[in-house]
Amino acid sequence: MDAQQDEMLRKLQQQVDQDDSNYSSWVTGEELKTLTSKRCHFFDKHGFIFIPGFANSGEVNSMKSTMKELVENNWNPKIETQVFRTDEGQLEAQSTSDYFLDSAARVHYFAEKDALDDEGELKAEYQSDKIAALNKAGHGIHLTKGAFQDYTRSEKVCNLLRELGWQQPCVPQSMYIFKQASIGGEVTSHQDSTFLYTTPRQTCIGLWLALDDATLENGCLWVRPGSHHEHLRRQFVRNPKHFGESLVYDGSDDEDHAEL
Repeated sequence: MDAQQDEMLRKLQQQVDQDDSNYSSWVTGEELKTLTSKRCHFFDKHGFIFIPGFANSGEVNSMKSTMKELVENNWNPKIETQVFRTDEGQLEAQSTSDYFLDSAARVHYFAEKDALDDEGELKAEYQSDKIAALNKAGHGIHLTKGAFQDYTRSEKVCNLLRELGWQQPCVPQSMYIFKQASIGGEVTSHQDSTFLYTTPRQTCIGLWLALDDATLENGCLWVRPGSHHEHLRRQFVRNPKHFGESLVYDGSDDEDHAEL
């Protein structure tokens, strides 16, 4: 972490330390106990926490090698070549795809659009290195026995969620994002609850683990502090007239969302 990032986090922590108002848990809506940890207070105020070295090198290497094996052994791009997008083509790309909708309990593979030719086939340069053509794999990776399941169910992950206020957390989805050089698709600003909507409160939390160093230069995660307290701007729901076949957009954009 460079000096600029360190200074930003220091100032955000200072805001937490100087705030004398009563804290209410973003998760439960209840007032936080006086013995609640500092990073729980930080999370409730700003909507994120940064934990360096949360996964050790053994866990990281095991997950990377496991994914390489899964891709090599299980993905046949001649049969399954689905593109994943988060730009203006997102609704068209994912909304009517059974391959996408059926990925909740298994691992499906989604290519970068620029890795395919006009016929929808992998370009020649990716034929012998197909993992370099992938945007992501998901969404039931946590159900795969081995490195991913072990990490997801690890004591440290469970303890972190309990510390932040979750009492009975469940894992609705997991994904492995490749962040390919040169052809990596843009990930636009969004709220995770758009896709993982919960009632009576929005309690979706994302645990984002960088398996490689993530920097401003190579595409790190961005967050706007405090935005978790804002209203939900978009919600994807199943179309009741065509249940199981398509999704519909419910909600509207505003100027603030474009600047997330």
